[in-house]
Amino acid sequence: MKNNQEIIEKLKKLVKEFPSNPGIYIMRDHENEVIYVGKAKNLINRVLSYFNLGKDLKTTILMRTVFSIEYTITDNEYEALLLENNLIKKWIPKYNINLKDGKSYAVIAITKDKFPRVYKTRNTLSKNATYYGPFPDSRDIGHYLDLIKSLYPLRTCKGTLKKREKPCLMYHIKKCAGACIGKENEEEYNEKIISIKKILSGKDSEVIAKLNRDMQEFSEKLEFEKAGEIRDIIAALLKLKNRQKIVDFTSSIKDYIGYYSSGDKYTFIVMKMREGYMVDKSHYYTSYIGESSDAIEQFIIQYYSKEGIYPETIYLPERCDTQSLSLFFKGISPKKVEILIPEKGRNHSTVKLAKENARMEFEKRIRRDGDFDGLYALKNALKWRKRSSFRSSISSRCDWTRHSPCGPC
Repeated sequence: MKNNQEIIEKLKKLVKEFPSNPGIYIMRDHENEVIYVGKAKNLINRVLSYFNLGKDLKTTILMRTVFSIEYTITDNEYEALLLENNLIKKWIPKYNINLKDGKSYAVIAITKDKFPRVYKTRNTLSKNATYYGPFPDSRDIGHYLDLIKSLYPLRTCKGTLKKREKPCLMYHIKKCAGACIGKENEEEYNEKIISIKKILSGKDSEVIAKLNRDMQEFSEKLEFEKAGEIRDIIAALLKLKNRQKIVDFTSSIKDYIGYYSSGDKYTFIVMKMREGYMVDKSHYYTSYIGESSDAIEQFIIQYYSKEGIYPETIYLPERCDTQSLSLFFKGISPKKVEILIPEKGRNHSTVKLAKENARMEFEKRIRRDGDFDGLYALKNALKWRKRSSFRSSISSRCDWTRHSPCGPC
């Protein structure tokens, strides 16, 4: 304790000489490993706050492992936010946000080539594609792709379309119209892509209307087999459209973020509203030492840095540095992303729903895995020794060596 207290006093003396500029600060342990990166509007005020009396348990644990603190000043807080994010990605400090995806959903990608490909993927980082989804039920994405193949035969070959002298097997079995051999030109091909985008965006009324007209024509020509195929396609489209149970009755693209925390453990929920339908609810587990507003900010930056799909509006449960976040989205999103904290109405209710979902996911994880990190932290705080009686009481539930005091959930 004495050695730790001496280190704390030396660090406090050092921090008192920090500037009042905006910037980032880096905390390292005795092995010189980066354990925490933070940003600040005022470096000296922010870092000195770690030395205040009456700190909570999670900050106490952090400060017991800090051996050195350094800083880098920036011109403004937005630059500090970007630098913080880059350094977190570089070092992955154990006391910063480290997202653990509760479930990863697939999307449908349409490339931006002259003859685009349509395919399923979980990687949304490529700038050479437009993404639709995500699809929580994997069966839905399969049904959509099957419908697309039935309605609009497209090329399946990877990469840029190359001219061929002879078509591949897909052309012979009528699963491709033969753009590679000149049987279909670029304009005809992209008319199909436009229709596919309408279907995937939920704007499929025109497509369904045309299918109804085609079905009627085939019926009048007594081509009942073809009419029946189109009837089945229409029914499948309507069924997929009606699968969504939560409806907003607006056409805007919205994300709702909720969280629940206990100690340094957080569960975040992102609920996605697309074309008036709730299409996804994804959850993430993480640990974070710091204010909840900073945790929200770090989560948003890390989540949308990987996501590649940006909503028109993000609704948050509480205030954070929305100005810096707006600048962040301005740098990565082709369209404006508005960040709001709703106080009433439908959007407020949906944020509350996201928060309640986060609480339930948090409790479900605790029931499944146990609050072992909390036990370990409590042991350190009370300076218990690992007595055999204590170990035996939890041995049937937990391998002690597999859990760090405040590592990621």
